[in-house]
Amino acid sequence: MAADRPSAAEARTLLAHAFAGDPMFAWIFPDAAHRLESTAAWLGVAVERYLRDGSAEAEREDGVLTGLALWRSPRAPAAGRPDELPTADGLLTALTGAAHAAEVGRGFASARAELPPAPDPHAYLHFLAVRPGGQGRGVGGALLSRVLAETRGAGLPLRLDTTNPANLPFYASHGLQVRHEARLGDSGPVIWTLETAHR
Repeated sequence: MAADRPSAAEARTLLAHAFAGDPMFAWIFPDAAHRLESTAAWLGVAVERYLRDGSAEAEREDGVLTGLALWRSPRAPAAGRPDELPTADGLLTALTGAAHAAEVGRGFASARAELPPAPDPHAYLHFLAVRPGGQGRGVGGALLSRVLAETRGAGLPLRLDTTNPANLPFYASHGLQVRHEARLGDSGPVIWTLETAHR
């Protein structure tokens, strides 16, 4: 396996396949028949910004992207440029309709309102994904170890969120602890916020 930076198309395709069965994306895109395409389109907004302004760790096997971690340091811009389209909110409305997009927005807002303050400064791991069929071969652990090495080297604690309870033991084995859990609104799944130990 060798590391290199993926294209936006490779990254959004991998993330869509990796997260299609995740509880959060089943909630955001309840139409299973179109979930894969919708997830790829919606995550593509974040992917482009992370590849431009954030940090990426990738793994390939025989030229195929098998794993990806996208994260940002406190120095990286937190949002896109004001004139960029599509916006994540606007695209979600186009994909799911105004009523459901508003419900999703309220769910995230209510969970954020309960979240304890993050260590300041800190790094944030937005995506850690392994291509389906490639799990259990150390790809995710290798990617996470590289992110942790970089953040520790910079003296930064790392924060991330997950809605998949199966991920919790994996993250715990790498030294990340659950700091908070909340439900995404009335209809969404539970989201866990994890952090490395504070300095």
